[in-house]
Amino acid sequence: HLLPSGRRPSRRVGVGGLLGLRPAPLAMSTSTSSSSLSPATSSSSSPAALAAAAAAVTTVTTPERIVLVVDVCDEMGGTEYATASARLHRGAAAASANAADAAEVAQLTRLRLVQRAVNVFVRTKLAMGVGVGHQFALALLAGGASQCEFVLPYTDDATVLLAAIDSLQPSPHADCSRDAFDVASILRCVAQHTPDLYAVAHSTHVPPHTYRVILFFGRSTATPSMTDVDGNHRRLLHAPFFFFDSVYTHARLADAPQVQHTYEFLASLSPRTWAFEHTSKPSRFLTSATRLLAHPLQRPASQDAFGPPTYPSPAVTQQQKKQPP
Repeated sequence: HLLPSGRRPSRRVGVGGLLGLRPAPLAMSTSTSSSSLSPATSSSSSPAALAAAAAAVTTVTTPERIVLVVDVCDEMGGTEYATASARLHRGAAAASANAADAAEVAQLTRLRLVQRAVNVFVRTKLAMGVGVGHQFALALLAGGASQCEFVLPYTDDATVLLAAIDSLQPSPHADCSRDAFDVASILRCVAQHTPDLYAVAHSTHVPPHTYRVILFFGRSTATPSMTDVDGNHRRLLHAPFFFFDSVYTHARLADAPQVQHTYEFLASLSPRTWAFEHTSKPSRFLTSATRLLAHPLQRPASQDAFGPPTYPSPAVTQQQKKQPP
């Protein structure tokens, strides 16, 4: 396993416990501004002013507008999690009384687990922020280096959002096994459907809301990159009121060594990025989804919370052990 998901929590959290999770609501700050923003705000912002703005709002809770980006390439139909769950529930699934449970386990694809995680995340986030005004949008990665499609605009209606999520299926025509993946395609897609994205992200005062992208990525052999000719994408990723998190589900490291590079790339997009990766354990996948419930303005940097996102792969470690001292 890669960092940080390889770290065991101090207390085991089962899938059932996650589904019933009810965190305490976050305290609202009275200093949140509701003034409108103009695009000119970002052009006149110095790096020092942006850093000061970010440092001044670490205890502020503003409404979040979260874009859930779900990969629906053919690899998301993988059943690694179903195999692991079947081993854990072998005794129960063998009994005729648990035939429904056995059927559910057998259908637990990567995409199905993402759907469960999003269901937990959205319902809990809205319950935590009653009256705050969190909103969600949905975008899909259907294949290729730049095929990001915005399919649902921002809404606080959980019923509409989760119905759209639950209807997703892996695309049989999206073979992403050899495609390069350009993160800039996601940023362009979000910007096209979010007119005030840059103004809010680069604001030097507390904006009426913040923006966050949460990417559920499932390509084990894709080569990630980011085209950024004019530097706008890098500046956006480092803006004080824009955040980019990811949960990466992939094949085993032994079968796809490049997943380590992909994970490190996603984890290093920004110093404030929270990135997790998983291969076969549903409970840990759902745990990562609940970790992302924290408001980005109220959480530590990823390195402070989980340590650096890289370490020698198991294969390298085994080779080093075989070498004489």
